[in-house]
Amino acid sequence: RTLEVLQELRAGGLQIVALETVADAPLVHRYAFPASGVALLLGNERHGLEADLLAECGAVVRIPCRGVKNSLNVGIAAAICGYEIARQWGWDGASPAA
Repeated sequence: RTLEVLQELRAGGLQIVALETVADAPLVHRYAFPASGVALLLGNERHGLEADLLAECGAVVRIPCRGVKNSLNVGIAAAICGYEIARQWGWDGASPAA
């Protein structure tokens, strides 16, 4: 069902961005998230995203990690990426998001 939803979102004009540990993917804070809106796709903490789902994405970004582990808990990763999107979209943290 995830694949169908991604296709519907893309057909509706929404950019789909995957958050994944792909070595050559741009870092989340260096990627310009489209101001028109974005659907963020996160995968399983252990196995990541399947290739057919990644193929539906317009971009793949990653969070920089140091040390032995190369990934974060999916909830933490979503929060980091969501904060970066809000920062880029000009949310100042004081007023409610529109």
